[in-house]
Amino acid sequence: MARHFYAGGERHTLEPAVEWLAIDTLAAAGLESEVAALPVESRLPGGIILVDRGVCPDELEARIDAAGAARQAYRSGRAVVVLMPEVRVEFESGQHAAALRALGESKVPAEITNDAPDRLALRPRSGKGEDALDLANYIYEHIRPAASSVRMLQIVPRPLRAP
Repeated sequence: MARHFYAGGERHTLEPAVEWLAIDTLAAAGLESEVAALPVESRLPGGIILVDRGVCPDELEARIDAAGAARQAYRSGRAVVVLMPEVRVEFESGQHAAALRALGESKVPAEITNDAPDRLALRPRSGKGEDALDLANYIYEHIRPAASSVRMLQIVPRPLRAP
């Protein structure tokens, strides 16, 4: 299923990168040795690793998912993206109350982790990056703040060297 996010006021598409599995190693309690045995394609901040889904046995992937440690990878252009369960909202003066109202109206229950006059940091109670994306999009579409974005970890291909 295609998803989207907003950056610079423009809508950008996210497509599932079904060949990749992102694993939150910090959430993979009891599976550490099995996860450590997987060949890692990329290490990301926060204990997230990216592995080729083809090298992860279906049974292990199901156990990783049941532990809440599986994260869907997406493509945005040439980048592979992993959504994190965190939303940052930056707004103009006078939008603070509207942002709080939008948060309350959203279908995504979330906790406020930082509340300042010009910004909010939010975490969906589900702990899912997709819920964070839905929340960020809802707030952006309803109050048009300066920014409302989910935290994303991106893996971009290295640029080619000039000959």
